[in-house]
Amino acid sequence: MRKVKVLLFIFLFPYFANSQQWQQYSDSVLVYFKKNDDHTASHFIRLADIELAKTKVVKDTFYADYLYRKGVVKSSLGDYDSTFFIQALDIWQSSVKKNPSKIMKLHYFLGAIFQSTGDFDNSYKNYKYCYQINKKNRLPRNNNFSNALYSLSSLAFYNKNYKKSKKYAEEYIEYTKETALSEFNFNYVRAFKYKNDLVEQEKVLFQYLSSYNQKQLFSPNILYDIYFELFILYYKNQNISETIKFGEKVFEIYQKENYNVSNELKLIFSNFIDMYGGKGDNLNLDNFEK
Repeated sequence: MRKVKVLLFIFLFPYFANSQQWQQYSDSVLVYFKKNDDHTASHFIRLADIELAKTKVVKDTFYADYLYRKGVVKSSLGDYDSTFFIQALDIWQSSVKKNPSKIMKLHYFLGAIFQSTGDFDNSYKNYKYCYQINKKNRLPRNNNFSNALYSLSSLAFYNKNYKKSKKYAEEYIEYTKETALSEFNFNYVRAFKYKNDLVEQEKVLFQYLSSYNQKQLFSPNILYDIYFELFILYYKNQNISETIKFGEKVFEIYQKENYNVSNELKLIFSNFIDMYGGKGDNLNLDNFEK
């Protein structure tokens, strides 16, 4: 009997080895993703896929976790494929033992992928599932929920559903207010636009500017964002002098840091052309037209 058991183990050992190997690669994917090393994580995905091709895959929750990790890494590298998340979600939803946190994350990333590919209806739907799961299960504070709140607010706003946009924006502001200033969270700034509170938005931006100066930071990117948000705010309020003031500050940073011309700068240039033309300032008009 013992001899039979030994022979059985020897016969099955390659299967166990392959199974264990791809799981080790899956763990490595997670390690390097947490280190923000997407390219090394992608390398371990390729190794895991090679091992998985050698054996019959048991589509359990371990495999679902691998699909989730694979999907996250690929999307962070610009490959917006929802397939891996959908497959992982199917496994978790059919599992006897549910894990609300993991199901929530899968809906969040599906929302993000659909948003990136312009499928805003499916994006909104999945962000809402993420929101509902967090609420129902009272999950600990997490960035997925925070980002889903913000995205629900912005998607509702651009779909002209201002009532829902305000609701989610208020929740987002309350959820992130304790860390927004220290993190220079510009989604927090924009959330005030989605609840139609431009006065508070202006106040927060000047708090950011004051904090930046008090800490004597040197981060042109942060300063660029502060000035650009102030430019947009004053442009919407039709405050020409302040729009020009902060637009010129953005342009100064652009020139000094040699940034690539972005959509933000194109917007500034086109508005400057209109404003300087309206003021009869032909010198500046010619400069910005060039």
